[in-house]
Amino acid sequence: MLLRSVIIMIGQKIISILKDLIIEYHFPLEKDYTFFTNNTNKIKPGSVFVCIKGTYFDGHDFIKTALEYKAALIIAENPKKLSKLPFDFPYILVSDTKKAYALLNYAYYNINFDDFNFIGVTGTNGKTTVTSLIHYVLTQGNQNSSLISTVGIKLNDELLYEPYNTTPGVDEVSRIINLSKNKGIKNICLEVSSHALAQKRVYDIPFSIAILTNITRDHLDYHKTFEEYKMTKMSLFKQLKNDGYGIINLDCIDLKDVPLEKDNIITYGFDKTADYIISDVDYNNSQMSFTIIKIIKCRQ
Repeated sequence: MLLRSVIIMIGQKIISILKDLIIEYHFPLEKDYTFFTNNTNKIKPGSVFVCIKGTYFDGHDFIKTALEYKAALIIAENPKKLSKLPFDFPYILVSDTKKAYALLNYAYYNINFDDFNFIGVTGTNGKTTVTSLIHYVLTQGNQNSSLISTVGIKLNDELLYEPYNTTPGVDEVSRIINLSKNKGIKNICLEVSSHALAQKRVYDIPFSIAILTNITRDHLDYHKTFEEYKMTKMSLFKQLKNDGYGIINLDCIDLKDVPLEKDNIITYGFDKTADYIISDVDYNNSQMSFTIIKIIKCRQ
């Protein structure tokens, strides 16, 4: 069982963390808060309940329930639903509760992004395989690595559990990063779904490497249009560090759609103009082999 001590955060600290998002607030700044959640079933005395609007449910509709469960503070983004209740209660109104929830969890788990090397992989197909292979190569090369992927949550070779979602919620991502720090792990390999990007489950994480395997028509029940789906995938590159690299499958992706400077892009594929060209592919039911040719390009 994974245990940790109770962490207390004073109200003034919460204001400091959310200062760029706050519209107004009404709550005691000297009070201590012990837990942040977007799930009423996890509320305990002293908890902060963050109202997240999801696909099927809106956390704002559960404010009364949260208060009945002894939530000490409500964080919301919908002022109309805040004002519907006929009694006063402590609250913070922010512009975006998903961003607020991410920032609070990073602070709660005392995460300093500079302590880590984040590698993010997205794409319609292949992201689980690529993320797992990167984690495997790192650990086999005696480089500590954590894996957050469909196939499992791992700290080096230790399997913690198999997740329900491809990318867990930002609260769980934060907890895993914190566990990684306690184990002295620097490399975090993240499989990043389009849902995770849209729902800000990896909000503000600075990636050293961002990989896009491909984009085909999928998840249009959620993203509504292919263009929206594509732009959501591309948004991963907006979280790339200034000296980071975006790795692109040139067979499937038009570089004009990638929001990166040319010097920050590495390409691969069967396309003869790629930086790394795939050739001599051979495969059967048990294995695949191929050759990768690195192209040396002369700078003008």
